[in-house]
Formats: sequence, structure tokens, C-alpha cells
Amino acid sequence: MIDALQLLGGALSVLAVATMVVLVARRVALSRTERRRAALEHELTPLALELVDGEEPELGRLSAAQERALAAILGRYARKLRGEPRDRIAAFFEERGAVRRELGQLRSRRSAKRATAAFALGDMGALSTVDALIGALDDRARDVRSAAARSLGMLEAEAAVPRLVESLAGSEVPRAIAGGALLAMGSKAAPGLRSLLDAPDPGVRANAIELLGFTGDATDADALDKALREDHAIAASSWGEHAEVRAAAARALGRIGTRRAAAGLRGALNDPAPFVRTAAAHALGRIGDRDAFDALVRQASDDMYDPAQAAAQALAAIDPMKAMRLGGVEGASAHLAEAAALAELEPA
Repeated sequence: MIDALQLLGGALSVLAVATMVVLVARRVALSRTERRRAALEHELTPLALELVDGEEPELGRLSAAQERALAAILGRYARKLRGEPRDRIAAFFEERGAVRRELGQLRSRRSAKRATAAFALGDMGALSTVDALIGALDDRARDVRSAAARSLGMLEAEAAVPRLVESLAGSEVPRAIAGGALLAMGSKAAPGLRSLLDAPDPGVRANAIELLGFTGDATDADALDKALREDHAIAASSWGEHAEVRAAAARALGRIGTRRAAAGLRGALNDPAPFVRTAAAHALGRIGDRDAFDALVRQASDDMYDPAQAAAQALAAIDPMKAMRLGGVEGASAHLAEAAALAELEPA
């Protein structure tokens, strides 16, 4: 028995040593590969800069490793560039056949290859890939859908806005990625988002409204005010979704900052949903609506925790001196006291 245990222990020791040797060898190999890649990129960076500057360098015949290294450099540049430099990068990838190859990989059986291709196409910047990337938003693999959404944002593909918002509302793509893609488009996303304000799905409407607060402008105030006043008397099964629409509208109006929305936001302080009242209070504080001061005092004194806290913060932003006086009165609520404390921190 002891001999058997000793043999087992010896075998495990040998296995451990062998595993360690394999890991060390792998680390050395990866380090060597990384050094070669870094050396290639250092060598090719001047060529990449000439290409981006429009100098039409003599590329000649590049090895597969050089092609990959140059593509990696240009891909990084493409994430930061716009206009003609970005167009030159896209033309390079089109002319060298890289765009065609990656489009082919989008049809691979392996989801990892499809995801890698969808990601790479965004860096290449070729607008000819937009339709294929929109199609990839229907891929069965979440990683592929996420990569496609990210790349559509990189390409500022306005045509993808409706499908991206649907993906966002249906959780087909992570919220941060789909939202980030739409935000990356900036004002280009606004027309597509406006077209979704009457969508039958309240989840789609809420997401479109939320993003319109970042990408829209003062001309959207009336449509957002209409969403803010959406009927409270709805079926209990969808009450929460419709309340999310109103909360999103309140947040969007606060970000756009137009005083035309103040009356609707003051009315939303009486909304039956606490998170809508919270959003309305924050928005009134952002636009500095003095006419809401008394209503916010009542909310800070009597409402539930989150709406009351939001009201306190709004009071401190609207009129710091008055907020300090109210919070300093004996018997003032904890949230009014908080408003006074916040007001003291406001710059004079």
C-alpha cells in the first residue's frame, strides 16, 4: 500500500513538473510572438501614418504577418479618426480585400469567428458593410450581436438605429453596448429615435426617449412632454412599462434643459410612480425651475425616500440660500436638512 502511494506521489510530482514546463514554454512562446508583433508594428507605423495622411505609400507585397500588423495599427487609428483619414483607412481595407474576407467570416459556422469579423468590420470603417452588420444583429450568438452593435456605432450607421433600439429593449444586446453604439452616432441617431416615439412597445419607446435626451435638442421638448403626460390609467400588467416611458421622458427633458418643459415636469411630481417623481425632481433641479420650489419642498418633506432625496438635491440647485434657511428650521425633515447641507457646498 505504501509503495503504491509512493508511486502515485512520484507520478503526480512528474506530472506537476511537466505541467510547469509546458506553461513556461507557452509563456516564452507568447512573449516571443508579442515581441515580434510589436517589432512589426514599430516598423510599419510610419507607413500607416503616410497612408492616413493621404500620401499613397508604396506598399508592395506584404506578408500575412505584416498585413495583420498594419491592419491592427489602422484599426486603432480608425477608432479615433473621422472624415477623410477614416475614409482612407476604409479604402485601404477595401482595396486589400480585408473587408471582403471579414464579410465572408460573418457566415462562418463558428460564432467566435463571426464575432471577430463583426468587431473587425467596425474598425475598418467601410460603410458598405452596414447592411451585413445590421443582419448580424439577428445572429443566434449574443457575442456576435454585441460585436455588430459596437461596429454599427463605430460606423455611425443611422440606418441601424431602429434595429439597435429594438435590440436594446429586448435585451438582445447588452444595454451598455447598444446604448453606447447609439450615443456614438450622436445627432445622427436622433431622427431614427424620433421615429420610435410612437412605437407600440413601451420598452422601445422608453429606450428611444432616454437616448433622445442625449442626442436630441430643444425641438424635441413637445414630443417628450407628451410622453411625460402618458395616461396613468392603464392595465396593471403594463403599468410599470408605461411609467418607465414617463421617467425616461423626465430625464430626457432635464438633459435637454428647455424651460418649456417645466410645467409638465411640475405636474410629474404628482405621478403615481415614485421613480417618475424622482426623475421629475432631478430634471427640475437641472433646469433650475424656481416655480417648482414650493412643490419640491413638500416632496422633500413628505414623500418616499428616493423622491424626497431628489427633491432635496433639486432645492439646493435651484436656490441654495433659501434651501439653507428651510433646512435650518427646527423640525425640518431629514431631506430638507440634507438640502441645506448640499446648498452650503454650492459655489457662491
